[in-house]
Amino acid sequence: MSIRLGRMVMIFFLNGDFFGRSVTVDGDVIIVGADDGGDNGEGSTYIFRRNQTSWTLETRLTAPNRSEGFGFDVSIMGNFSMISDVAFGDFQDGGVFMYEYESLSYSWSLFATFPMLVKCSYYFGSFVRLTYDESLLIGCDGDNSTLYYKKHKLSGASEYILEQEIKFGNFLISVDVDGNTMIASERRESISSLIHFYVWKDHVWKQVKKLMIPALNCHLDTVLLYLEM
Repeated sequence: MSIRLGRMVMIFFLNGDFFGRSVTVDGDVIIVGADDGGDNGEGSTYIFRRNQTSWTLETRLTAPNRSEGFGFDVSIMGNFSMISDVAFGDFQDGGVFMYEYESLSYSWSLFATFPMLVKCSYYFGSFVRLTYDESLLIGCDGDNSTLYYKKHKLSGASEYILEQEIKFGNFLISVDVDGNTMIASERRESISSLIHFYVWKDHVWKQVKKLMIPALNCHLDTVLLYLEM
């Protein structure tokens, strides 16, 4: 990490933009969300690119109209990135924005917008994840669910279609995807936490294992022991 990037981090932090609310990395690109940035706290997102041994700011993506927390969560896979805003829209229900990197112009442009759906009562975009095949996982904390959008090629153009809704008993703390495997951590107040393991099989996400983590006296070595099992 270069000195230049370190100075940027300190400046943004002192400005109170919540710089670092969300972070994602893929190869030589880092995306950092600052969901309280901008002139009116509408949020912004910063994209850094590595050039040999140093990281430089490539661009700053500003929030679309009606945003209140652009950069709440971010995800990147190849030339595509996802940025969420859980307070987007007239009723602050949430929205998700997909950007594509154009190598000829060295710029990021808005590729698609995913507004809140009827399947999500509120907090749409609580997390976003791009999968290896450029499909999408979008969180909805309002309904304790994860929405899976599959990328399809229709008439030569790409279109994302909602194909699966994964329901949980409580809201998710974190979700991560690696290849055809997904891990989701569900928080249950005063009881325990659950870690759900899913695999992509037969064109759907199927749960293959569920681990309970005790709420009390739960140390890091305990969690690692459960995961190794």
